[in-house]
Amino acid sequence: MMPEADTVSRWRAAARLRTEHDAPILRLAVPALGTLLAEPVYVLADTAIVARLGSEQVAGLGLASAVLLTFHGMMIFLAYGTTSRVGRLLGAGEDRAARRFALAAVAVAIALGAVASVSALAAPAPLVGVFGGGASAEATEAGITYLSVSAFGLIPLLVALVGGGIFHARQDARTPLVILSTGAVLNLVVELVLVPGLGYGIGASALSTVVTQWVVAVWMLWKLRAWFAETGGIRPVAADLVDVVRSGGPLMVRTLAMRVAFGGTVWMVGRRGDVDLAAHQIATSVWMTLALALDAVAIAGMALTARLVGEGDGARSTAAADRMIVLDLVVAAVLGVAILVFAGPLASLFSDDPAVRALTAFLFLHVAAQMPANGIIFALDGILIGAGDLVMLGRLMMGAAAAFVPVAVIVTVRDAGIGWIWFALGVFMAARLVGMTWRYLDGGWATSASR
Repeated sequence: MMPEADTVSRWRAAARLRTEHDAPILRLAVPALGTLLAEPVYVLADTAIVARLGSEQVAGLGLASAVLLTFHGMMIFLAYGTTSRVGRLLGAGEDRAARRFALAAVAVAIALGAVASVSALAAPAPLVGVFGGGASAEATEAGITYLSVSAFGLIPLLVALVGGGIFHARQDARTPLVILSTGAVLNLVVELVLVPGLGYGIGASALSTVVTQWVVAVWMLWKLRAWFAETGGIRPVAADLVDVVRSGGPLMVRTLAMRVAFGGTVWMVGRRGDVDLAAHQIATSVWMTLALALDAVAIAGMALTARLVGEGDGARSTAAADRMIVLDLVVAAVLGVAILVFAGPLASLFSDDPAVRALTAFLFLHVAAQMPANGIIFALDGILIGAGDLVMLGRLMMGAAAAFVPVAVIVTVRDAGIGWIWFALGVFMAARLVGMTWRYLDGGWATSASR
C-alpha cells in the first residue's frame, strides 16, 4: 500500500482536467463505445419494434433475451480472455504465441457455438420456462419462437466476440467499430422491412439479428486473415485449446455470478405477469446499453493494462488505470442525470401500453441511481481483467452473488414489488463495488498476471 500522502497526490493527478494518458485511452475508448453499443442496439431495436406487436410479444422477447444474455455472458470470457492474454503476449514481444492463442480462441468459439446452437434448438421451451414461470401462454410461445430462430446465430456471435477481443488486444478499436456499426444498421433495416414493413412477427425480428451476426463474423475473420498469416504455418494445437479454456475458467465464474443476479431478477419478475416483465425488459435493455457504454473505457483499460503489464511498466499501468476510473465515473454521472431527467419521455418510446410506460419510468429511477457506481465498477472490471487478476476477480464476483441471494430470497418470500427486486440488484452491484475497490487499492492486481 502507498503512503497516504502519495495516494492523495496520485488521485489528484488522475483527476486533472487533462493528462498524458487521455490520448491512448480515448483512441481506444471512443471507437470501442460504438463497438460495444452495437450488440445492445440490436436488443433495443428488437425491443422497440417487437413492443409494437403487443405486451405479450415484448414479454416473450424478455424471456428469450434472458436465455441469450445468460449464454452471451457465460461466453464473454472469449472476448475478455483473448484481449487480456493476447495483449500481454504482444506487450512482451511474443507475437507468434499471441497468434496461436488467438487462433485457438476462434476454434473454441466455433465449437462452443455449435454445442449451444444444438442445445437451444433441441430444448427451447425448457430454457424459456426457466425465466417465465408467471408469463402468459402467448408470452411463453413468443419467447420460444425468438429463441429457436436466434439459435442459428450463436456460432457467429461467439466468433465475433473473439474477433473483437483480438482487435482490441492489438490496440485497434476502429476496425470492429466499422464492422459492428454496419451490422447494427443492417439489423435495423432488415427488421424494419420484415416486421412493420411486411407484417411478420417476432421470429422475423430474431432472423434479422441472425443474418447480421453471420455477416459480422465472416467480415471480422476476413480482416484478420493477414495478421494470422504473417508468420505462416500457425495453427491451433491441443495445448493452445486447453489454454484458452483454462484461462477462461475464472471469467466463467465471474459471469455465472453475474447471471445469478441478472437471471434471478428476470425469474422473480417473470412470476409477476406480462406488464412487469415487459417493463423490466425495457429497463434492463437501457441499463445494459448504458453499462456497455461505460465499458468503452473498460475496454481501453483492458487493452492498455494488458500491454503495459506485458511490458513490465507497473507505474504507467497504475497511473493510466487511475485516470480510467475517474473518466468512467464522470461519464456515468452524466448518464445517470440524463436518465433521471428524461425517464418519462424515454419510457414512452418503448411502449403504447400506459401501465408498461408508467412502470418503466419508475424503474428508470433505479437505473439512474446505479449509474455512478457502475462507472467505477466497469472501469475496475476492465483493469483487473487486463492485468490478468482473474482468480481474484472470480472470487469477488462470487462474494457479490452471495450478498445478492439472501436479499433476493427475502424479496421473493415477501412477494415484494418490482422496485424491491431492483433494490436486490443494487445490493449486488454495491457488493461488486466494495470488493473490486478493495482489490484495486490493495495493489495486488498489478503483480498477479500470468502469461
